[in-house]
Amino acid sequence: MKHSNEIVELYTIKCIELIDAISNVLFPPNDITNSKGEKSIIKVSDAKIDRYILMRAAWQPDSFGYPVLESLKDILNISQSYYQKNFTELLNDEQNYFIEKLEKGEFNISPSYTRKRQKEIFRIIHQSISEGLFSDPGYGGNDKEVGWFYSNFKTKG
Repeated sequence: MKHSNEIVELYTIKCIELIDAISNVLFPPNDITNSKGEKSIIKVSDAKIDRYILMRAAWQPDSFGYPVLESLKDILNISQSYYQKNFTELLNDEQNYFIEKLEKGEFNISPSYTRKRQKEIFRIIHQSISEGLFSDPGYGGNDKEVGWFYSNFKTKG
């Protein structure tokens, strides 16, 4: 557990807000209709994906926690370099543009953020958020089965 002492950085409001913001970009709000025909909007951040990430990071600090933490730090660094703002402070269109560029590896801001590294950052974050959204709620994420409603796997009401 060479990195376990750094994992505690994941347990901050800053990281939780960043996870929520990225979650809502990767999975935009979705309109759902319950069995009574009532419509509502589901935001992925309502699934409390951060809890899944934090719990899994505690279980697997080296294989999961540290890569996620480093990827979140990289997103903050790239955002600061490109926009001079934290990712959570960006407008919705800027956040969407940022995630699209990151997925394609199109930021040209530093030799340490190669195209390959940017794509890896995206993959790690996308995978961990997806797992938290669609996992069994017993693992910490998918609170109140929001992810299953989001994907229309289950209907409300």
